[in-house]
Amino acid sequence: MAKMESNDPTRGNLRESLHVTEPPETITCVDCLGTCHLISFARPDEPIQAGDIVTYRCADCADRWDLVWEDDDETENVYDPEKK
Repeated sequence: MAKMESNDPTRGNLRESLHVTEPPETITCVDCLGTCHLISFARPDEPIQAGDIVTYRCADCADRWDLVWEDDDETENVYDPEKK
């Protein structure tokens, strides 16, 4: 089967067209300060987006953490001393 190509600049890789960052493989447990490992993964055809749930499990205390993934580009509430 032939690969279809497009010269349309508005088409492209979904991961390139969306600002996608991957959640870290580990985070620090807020209960015991141990290491939590990522146990949920995005499907290759559906990258993680703002509002998705990412799940971690602590290797030390076994707590489970379900976190809402937020987009790093949402900087409305971040203090910027350059803006007056």
